[in-house]
Amino acid sequence: MTDAHDHEPRHAHALGLGAFAEAATAVLESPSQCGGAMFEALHECWLALQNVAGHLPPYRDDPREVVERLDEARTQLGRVLREASALAAAPHGESPARGSALASGEAEDGHGSGDENRDGGGHEAEGRGEDEHVGRGDQVASDEGNEADVGVEPVQGDRMADPASPAAGGPEGPTESEAPETLKTPDQLDQLDNPDQLDPSIPAKSSVPVKQPGSTELSFTDEELTERHTMPESSSHGSSSGSPPVPTDPLADFAVVLEQLESDLRSEQVRYLPQPAPPRRDGRDGEAAELVGRIWRRVHMALLRLPGDVATEWRTTAAAKAALAGLPVPDEEVADTDVIVLGLPDGLCPAERLPLDFADLPAAAREVDPKFHRYLGLPAAEIGSLPPGDPRPAWAVRAAQAERLAALDPELHVALLHDHQPGSLAEQEHRDKYERRLASLLRTAGQGLDEKMAWTRENRLGAAHHLDMVLGGLVHKRPAAPESWWYQWRTRVSRILIPLAEDANYEVIFRPLEDLRRDFAAEYTIEETVKGVAGSSEPEVQWVVWTALRRKKGSTYGPNKHKGRVVVRPAEPTRR
Repeated sequence: MTDAHDHEPRHAHALGLGAFAEAATAVLESPSQCGGAMFEALHECWLALQNVAGHLPPYRDDPREVVERLDEARTQLGRVLREASALAAAPHGESPARGSALASGEAEDGHGSGDENRDGGGHEAEGRGEDEHVGRGDQVASDEGNEADVGVEPVQGDRMADPASPAAGGPEGPTESEAPETLKTPDQLDQLDNPDQLDPSIPAKSSVPVKQPGSTELSFTDEELTERHTMPESSSHGSSSGSPPVPTDPLADFAVVLEQLESDLRSEQVRYLPQPAPPRRDGRDGEAAELVGRIWRRVHMALLRLPGDVATEWRTTAAAKAALAGLPVPDEEVADTDVIVLGLPDGLCPAERLPLDFADLPAAAREVDPKFHRYLGLPAAEIGSLPPGDPRPAWAVRAAQAERLAALDPELHVALLHDHQPGSLAEQEHRDKYERRLASLLRTAGQGLDEKMAWTRENRLGAAHHLDMVLGGLVHKRPAAPESWWYQWRTRVSRILIPLAEDANYEVIFRPLEDLRRDFAAEYTIEETVKGVAGSSEPEVQWVVWTALRRKKGSTYGPNKHKGRVVVRPAEPTRR
């Protein structure tokens, strides 16, 4: 990194800034209230510069040299503040050793340095609905199909965490004097020498202004993205009044930024993402790193439900916020649509890759968990020798993806039987039932394609169609957008049926959701529709949970035995 002092002043005001820096240094090094005020002012300046992202508008049109010098100035200022904080924490009259800056502390207003503020007043939902029970099974389903329906309906509305409780840093929470003092290592201090990396020791401001003890609610503001450093009234171990504060945990602050991002996302995209955010599955806050990973995954899974162009914008915004927090995401990963969850460095969140299309489907099928090969009765070595149009490689790949999606997305629902309403997959118990039912239907569909079994074409199609109901039946209470990633994935699962349908003199019905009406539901789907979102502005048919088939024109083989199932808008109540 280029040292700013190596450059001769090129402007008249450079001399003035140099004089200011010399005077400000003397004030910062003095154990005084003036030193505290100087630290506070420079810290506010550093925070303001964090919002300048050189790769985003309006700054990306600036000369590269200017952007690089701004990064250098920002990094140097962060280093000065870091060293000033360490100086204030050292015994009076002594200079701190390199790397002795304190890592954590609490502000005067009661913000915790880590655990106390890691949720930022996020939602903590509780509640249970009534369990759904299994009805009758289907002829082609094995005895494993008689499972209870997957989940329970969540209670609408989550409870806000009480800031007055100890977990929220309230009256019984830790005080500033109890905050542990942790020394920074030289390696951590050396990170500041990288001009492309933000100083991790200077935290972002919390977007959750904490009210005085006894308050009962937390409020979010768009203006505050980082926690304000307040000056302690007194200090111990030789530090005098007015010493600079100790920075808080940057991961806890980033978790707050992510919660604000999720809140903004759901507020702006309420058409597809209902409020509030889903409950956390484990019911615990966990460490700041765990919280960052959970919210990051949750935000990315929500983006899969938005129209593609809108999702791309929010995805870029999330990556930019991560970069400002010192957690850069590779540009090629951001641009790769097969990566549905961007990865965060330092093991905070691994990237999740689920392609919609494959250049070599048999090769992809060989790479999935071997259990899917066993379910289908298909050794991995034989996958490459299957005839074109054989659905088993596609079933193996999509089944593996479906299980992974169910584990990642806390808002997914599915119906295991055709006459049940979809239940939640938020709990592991319900996901286990889903996986058992999926395994049963994969076995049945695989047996139908075994030449030794000598199944009729109609029965083969029937087994494959019942598999489609569970494999492709993943749905959200508020269905995803027609132009979303989820719609593309569902469409590809439906296409697996095409060869078997053609062979049995059927055809798969593909129509845009916006073109579907109730007459379609009456003619090509079963009577047991899924209840969708009410409202006159909502579309009549909102999602396809079971692919609809129909007899080919001119067919004389009887009635349609393979109708589908759709999500429809509830009928308006009749006024008398």
